[in-house]
Amino acid sequence: MPSKSPLILISLIFILSGCAAPPALQILSLALDGISYITTDKTLTDHGLSALTQKDCKLLRSLQDQEICQKEKKPSPPEVTEDKTKLVAAKPNEPTVQ
Repeated sequence: MPSKSPLILISLIFILSGCAAPPALQILSLALDGISYITTDKTLTDHGLSALTQKDCKLLRSLQDQEICQKEKKPSPPEVTEDKTKLVAAKPNEPTVQ
């Protein structure tokens, strides 16, 4: 009896790549990717790859002859300044003092 593992492997590749997904799911996936790209400049795949590698990954970098995953840039700490303004809450039915 022949082994079923090649058939299972091929089926998994199609399912995981989205080729066998229903059209509604493909449209939803595309919409979510678009929203993610607009808001974060990364696709959902980029976010998943970044989470797995603990690096900053973008698949579009491969089109620019750059490495897909790069070391994450640590943001510089915000500049701390002394705030000399105070917020005073007015009590109900009392005029505010200016």
